[in-house]
Amino acid sequence: MQIEVGSVINELRIKQNLTREELAKDICEPNALSDYERSITSPTIDELALFADKLKVDLPYFFTTKNEPIYNS
Repeated sequence: MQIEVGSVINELRIKQNLTREELAKDICEPNALSDYERSITSPTIDELALFADKLKVDLPYFFTTKNEPIYNS
């Protein structure tokens, strides 16, 4: 199963009333963030950690849905 963190980033960004430019600042280009949100490309783990910090969530949040893992271990 593929984990699409881009949709989670997009949802959190919108809920927090951030523009792509604001969220991308000091992490990546706004165009790259747009590609991440549309699942065209994926952020690096380092970028994802920076997004988590800016969006005030823990890194594992991107890999869960409704507080349940979306993959089986």
